[in-house]
Amino acid sequence: MKRIIITIFFTLCAIASYAQAKQTINGFVYNSEGNPIAGATIKAVGDNAVAKSAQDGSFEMQVAQHCNFVEASCEGYISAQVELNGAIVLFRLKVDKKYAQMKAKEEAEANAIAEAERRAAEEARIAAEQEAARIAAEKARAEEQARLAAEQEAARVAAEKAKAEEIARIKAQLEAELKAKEEAAKQLALQKEEEKRLKAEQQKAQAEQKIQMAEKQKIEQKAAKLQEKSEKIARIAALGEIKSGYEQYVSLAYNLELFYFAHSATLNYIGGYRFNKHLFLGLGTGLSINAPSDGVNGIDYYGHYYGYEIRKFTTSYGYNSLISIPVFAHFRADFARQYRWNPYIALSVGAELATKPISIATDSGVYSHNGHLYIGELAVGANCRLKGNMGIYFGLSCGFAFVNGYVDVYQTKIVDDSFDWNTINNITEWDDTEIYSDSDAFMFDRLNFTFTVGLSF
Repeated sequence: MKRIIITIFFTLCAIASYAQAKQTINGFVYNSEGNPIAGATIKAVGDNAVAKSAQDGSFEMQVAQHCNFVEASCEGYISAQVELNGAIVLFRLKVDKKYAQMKAKEEAEANAIAEAERRAAEEARIAAEQEAARIAAEKARAEEQARLAAEQEAARVAAEKAKAEEIARIKAQLEAELKAKEEAAKQLALQKEEEKRLKAEQQKAQAEQKIQMAEKQKIEQKAAKLQEKSEKIARIAALGEIKSGYEQYVSLAYNLELFYFAHSATLNYIGGYRFNKHLFLGLGTGLSINAPSDGVNGIDYYGHYYGYEIRKFTTSYGYNSLISIPVFAHFRADFARQYRWNPYIALSVGAELATKPISIATDSGVYSHNGHLYIGELAVGANCRLKGNMGIYFGLSCGFAFVNGYVDVYQTKIVDDSFDWNTINNITEWDDTEIYSDSDAFMFDRLNFTFTVGLSF
């Protein structure tokens, strides 16, 4: 008997312990469209655990270990049960169509009742306003009749009074007009006499004024000439005296070669002696950076007894892709150096020394000459004097160059009548090459225009 009681006791304890064990579950409640449902009630089936879903549809609750299902319900939705297979529970509640229809019907009935009450109140308000308007109209009509009668009586009395006053006014006006005419006649006689006197005085004053204006104009013209002369003297004095002696020029020039369309930039320094305000003689040097030029290149063709003879020629003296150093004598004549703006002409004659030989490359080899040029340049421009011998000047010049030595290369190829003229530049093998070089030849090389900006000091 004792053993049976002990067994029953331990069995009840195990059952109680099993009943008290809890598990935590988390989950979400969504509608059929996947939107979260807030405020939904979640109950554990077979347990008294209850939870509410948050704004994002999430919930958390403690349920007994033996609980296998949880149920979610919300007003307007069909309740649903989900079996617990893990720690996360997901509900998707469908809309209760009957509930939605019932709510829509109740809302429509409530709206109809409210609309009927609103219409009844509006009709009562309109009737009250119409009655008040009728009473006010009758009162206003009576007041208007009384006002019109009073105005008519007052108008009659005022018209009689105004008539009497108008008669008196007309009588007084006639008397005043008669008196005014007599007075006006006297004033007219006096005015005519005064006008004659004023006219005579005015004519005299005008004659005197003309004499004064003529004298004033003469004085002003003399003063203007004196002022202009003094200002001119002051401007020339402010520029300072032009001194003879050592003078320097620094210039930056842009050159455009007209035959080969080559470009170059030159920085020059000129130092020399100024003899007077008109004459300067000096020596110059500098640095010239020359852009590449293709020199003289071309292709000729001649008829042959069974096709054509193509002839490609290249001349080295026009090719220029190097840095050169100009060295020259510089003569400059100024026409108005004593003034701020001064036009001038200048002549430069010298040589342009190449820093390396000028070369041309063909299929038969590379050929070159020394690249030295004999140059000359005639420039015109204007100088803006700042102070003393210091100034800034702008010039435009035309230059020429002669070369001492050149190389000519002629390459020929015989082709038949079916030759494609579009592939001439792609020929890699020539039948014959002729080279003509003269290191002592003195010949015209190029003609160029130059724009110069510089500083004198």
